[in-house]
Amino acid sequence: MLNPTYCFTGKITCGCCGMPFSRNTRISKGRRYIQWVCRAKKELGMHCSSVNFSEDTLEAICAQVLGLPSFQEDIFMAQVATITVEQNGNLLFTMAGGGTREWENLHLSRYRHTTTVTDAFQDKVFCAACGKPYHRVKCAKKWIYWYCIGKKRTGADQDPSHHGPNIPDSHLRRISAYMMGAEELNDEGFKAQVERITVQPDGSMEYHFTDGRKAQWQKT
Repeated sequence: MLNPTYCFTGKITCGCCGMPFSRNTRISKGRRYIQWVCRAKKELGMHCSSVNFSEDTLEAICAQVLGLPSFQEDIFMAQVATITVEQNGNLLFTMAGGGTREWENLHLSRYRHTTTVTDAFQDKVFCAACGKPYHRVKCAKKWIYWYCIGKKRTGADQDPSHHGPNIPDSHLRRISAYMMGAEELNDEGFKAQVERITVQPDGSMEYHFTDGRKAQWQKT
């Protein structure tokens, strides 16, 4: 019997060791998890430090890179020749028609936060759905996040599509640095260059710069 093939089979290569990525399925507490993992991690005696990607995340990233509202396998197969997983977790897409595109991994995790407090975000972040500003909140005395004030005024049972999601301060710093083309966020530079940030209900953000430019950050 032949092993089943998937749209990512033979498309993804590890930039650390050169091995291909393969599909790995596991069951935990009755739930099915699918990841794409460097094959070196599955071979006896081999080690690789590459980043694993869930299949759902890969599909969302591919849709974003291809400018699609959702992942479409036929368009992916026709347009993408290979994907290289770089050591820092970025994905380098080699397109079938020539050229490359890169998706940058900002290493944002909903379960991992660092404690940062950024005054520069005050009066700069607004909810695109209700128009209300974001306020800074301390969570369990451990980390800081930004919260649409409209949620408090309408009640916790309000339809979540009416408001933007909460954003950890450390995540907002990393995203803002990326949008400004910097490794680390400079607070004074941010205040001088960014007029406002509008947060969509799906977590995407539109940056309005003081020079009139606009740029979109799309959450995967």
